This record gives sequence, C-alpha cells and structure tokens, in this order.
Amino acid sequence: MGRKTKYLREYKQKLEEHMEKGNSYTSFAASIGVHIDTLYEWEKKFPEFSEAKKTAFTHSQAFWEDLGLKMAINGNAQVWKFNMKNRFGWVESPPTNTEGTKEIRLAYSNSNSSPIDIHLDLQDFDL
Repeated sequence: MGRKTKYLREYKQKLEEHMEKGNSYTSFAASIGVHIDTLYEWEKKFPEFSEAKKTAFTHSQAFWEDLGLKMAINGNAQVWKFNMKNRFGWVESPPTNTEGTKEIRLAYSNSNSSPIDIHLDLQDFDL
C-alpha cells in the first residue's frame, strides 16, 4: 500500500487564486510545502486538479499580458518581453518599419490555441 496523498480538494481553488496574481506553478508547490513533481502526480491522479492548472495558467498569462501592456505604454517593455518569451513561449518578430518607429511585436501559440500576434506601435506615445 502506498503513502497517503497530501492532496486536498481545496488546492484546486488555491492554485487558481495563487496564479491569477501572476505567480508560478512552482511557487504554488513551495507555498503548500510540496515538490513540483508532486503537483505533476496530482495532475495525473485528480482530473479536477489538472483542469484547475489549465485555468490557472490562463489567469497567470492574462495577469502578465495586462501588466506588460501597461509597462510597454510607459516605456518599460524589455522586462515584460523577457518574461513573456521565457515563461509563455512568446517569440519576437523583427520590426516591419525601422524608420524611427518604436514598436513591439510578439507572437504566441501553443498546441492548445491559435497563434496570437500582438503589435504595439509606440510612436504615438511620449516615451
């Protein structure tokens, strides 16, 4: 007979609340005192936890997209771009117009979604 699981039904809601603040899956594991591998096991064993993870990642990405747009408008896009590329698999496209236009182009896609292309032309902003 195996060890008793540390999984609690309340972790589904706690995970979503944790990640909608922009926090990571790994930091959730730390916050409840388990190793990240434990969360991966729970995904396999508890379908509701697996679904909560999908929702939580959506919330986390939305948090960072909203924050990033604010940062880009205020002239601090580099940190945001780095985060989106490394955390969510975004890739940067070269600028289409190099004649003094400040622009940000990011593209995102994964196996679960259609590609998303975000293009911010910042020449109208006082940066």
